Amino acid sequence: MSTITPETGANILRHQLLEAHATPQVDLVSKQWIPIIDLTGNVRQVGVEDLLLHAHEIKDLAEPDPIVRAALRRFIQALAAQTVRLAGANHTRWLGQAENNSGFTECEVAALIADQRKHLWLYHPEFPFLQDIRLIEALTNPEALSVDELTAHLPGRNEAAWFVKFNDPLSGKGIEPAAAARGLVARWFYHLPGNSSSVLTPPDGTNGAQSGGAFSEGKATITHAFRVSQWSLATTLLRNLTADMVKKPANESYAGPAWSHKNRSAISHDALYLSTLTASSTLLTSMGVVGHIKLLVRGPIPQNKETVRQAREGALQVDPHRIIIQSTKKNRKLDTRVIRKSPSTHPLCILDSIHREALTTAQGHLRGIITDGDLWLTGANGRHDETIELFLADKQGNPASPKWSEVRTVNLLAAHMDPETSEFQFLIPILTECFDNKNGIMDKLKWAICDALNDNKPKDRSDATNRLVKIAQGRWLELAAAQIEYAAVNQAPTDKTNHALYANAREVFQEVLRPYGATTRYAASVVRAQKHIWEKRS
Repeated sequence: MSTITPETGANILRHQLLEAHATPQVDLVSKQWIPIIDLTGNVRQVGVEDLLLHAHEIKDLAEPDPIVRAALRRFIQALAAQTVRLAGANHTRWLGQAENNSGFTECEVAALIADQRKHLWLYHPEFPFLQDIRLIEALTNPEALSVDELTAHLPGRNEAAWFVKFNDPLSGKGIEPAAAARGLVARWFYHLPGNSSSVLTPPDGTNGAQSGGAFSEGKATITHAFRVSQWSLATTLLRNLTADMVKKPANESYAGPAWSHKNRSAISHDALYLSTLTASSTLLTSMGVVGHIKLLVRGPIPQNKETVRQAREGALQVDPHRIIIQSTKKNRKLDTRVIRKSPSTHPLCILDSIHREALTTAQGHLRGIITDGDLWLTGANGRHDETIELFLADKQGNPASPKWSEVRTVNLLAAHMDPETSEFQFLIPILTECFDNKNGIMDKLKWAICDALNDNKPKDRSDATNRLVKIAQGRWLELAAAQIEYAAVNQAPTDKTNHALYANAREVFQEVLRPYGATTRYAASVVRAQKHIWEKRS
């Protein structure tokens, strides 16, 4: 019986990869793999061509997983930007197409498909879909062959770097082509590279190593924003474009989506290229029985560290989906901060944070697609009916073994984020009233519950106090979020909305403390607490 050594194993694997990608297979232009919901409410999957041709008849994406959903948004957004570039970035014409919901023409889609044709095959000898063909040559280093680390499947919330070990029940099952395509998109934009690699990089044969990649050690939080039109996916795609994304820089070798170029870490001044960079290197092994696929992961392929650093910094600078606050300090230097919120943060707290940190600061200026002023098609009709979809993610762990600890999709009204719309300014005093440290309802709830339960009670009831405060705050936030949304939609006056918020607080307090308020021991303190919540301090 022959023994498979690392050297022979690498050769076997290299042969399998060469064979798998010898000819183009699985056409993602026509294959149904992107989940959508149309304007009639039907949910189905479509290919890239149908997605763009019928974008004006599609309401939105129907992908439920927050990571894959956000990644698909970024992927098709890049396709839309390239479509506009190829057709000509005529602002007036495209604004009309967005407001009339006329979508993309057959000629525009045909030009985009022709431009991206060789990049939309799941398997391809030169440009496999969002993969790195250089990994075949990288296997010349025996250390690069590690089945325990290389076998992977769809991204999940708790998988370490989305890898599965050799003894994982899923490691031998593989995934179907449509799921593999979505997984590749998710990995391209939101991967967590946790394995170290030592590979031989052609053509000069330099041996280098690189571990981790996108995140530093410890906790990292992502908050990305997307505008979602109520009209159609076509309008959503056009409204999320920035001026930099639709304008191709002159004399720029590396332009367009980064997956169009083999050397992904090259320095470029093209915003579209930089916003689609990845540090992930992935390659699919051959399809097995019943069309199942295994993912082979190795990378990123090491390159000059300074080049990689500059490329990543450039990508962060142009990323339109980050929520950035720019303000001028006393020394007139520009201060740039990024708003990052945990998935556990309540949407109303996120809204309050944005108002406090950006919209209500005299020197602050909100940047990114979250504000209408930074969009290419700024001032479009119906912009106040749009939704701001936030992708929130927390990463935990060290560079060698990172994982997504929590991911979430949150929706906020776009009108709440527009500082230039006077009719929505009533939100600012409401949020101030609710969250202010001295007069806010949140603090009054906490004080009232503590007062009710701490009046002549044993010290060992402190846990009960904390628990009830958390329950009361959570319930009030849910009621308050609905109340504020109702007020925005119906243009309710500030004093009426404030009155309703205080009424909500009293109802929550009564509900939470009903078992205690029914006893003589706590009755007096409950009454005092109720009065405290109801009174508005000047």
